[in-house]
Amino acid sequence: DEGMKLFKMAEGTPAEVDSKAAELYKAQVDARIASLESEGALLTGKDNKKMRAAKGKEVAELKGEQRYVDACKIVKGLEPKFGNFVLKAAEVPTAETQAKETEPAADSVKKAKEKKEAKKQESAGLSPAETKELEDLKQKIIERKGLLKEQGMSGGQQNKDEEVVAMVSRMNELKE
Repeated sequence: DEGMKLFKMAEGTPAEVDSKAAELYKAQVDARIASLESEGALLTGKDNKKMRAAKGKEVAELKGEQRYVDACKIVKGLEPKFGNFVLKAAEVPTAETQAKETEPAADSVKKAKEKKEAKKQESAGLSPAETKELEDLKQKIIERKGLLKEQGMSGGQQNKDEEVVAMVSRMNELKE
């Protein structure tokens, strides 16, 4: 519920766009793309491979152009990504008004996170010393396996190494 409020506040008013100009530009570029693709289709055979590739790159360049992308979005009824064809910019709520309205929501989110962290620590049942030992064991295992790998051992052989086996068993004891 609170998350939806955040979305509504961030929306503001939509931007006014010049949809006719966008449609016209998209139609022009689409025509250019179609002509390039038809030219590329006529270039068959091994001898024309480079020419076909060049035509394909031109098409990709046209499709990736910022104005074309914005025109396509506007035609679909979406907001332009790069701000082309915009008559009046969208009004977005200022940071101050947004901060005032989101404070209660942010507090409840923080409280929820704190509760989750507290439960996580309780369920783990590890003291700070045990947690530190667990982290140290993880690092030692990583270092030992790196050393063994440098010596040419496979992953399976590394896991059978006496020191690695001992550290892994201790780590599993701590986790239980």
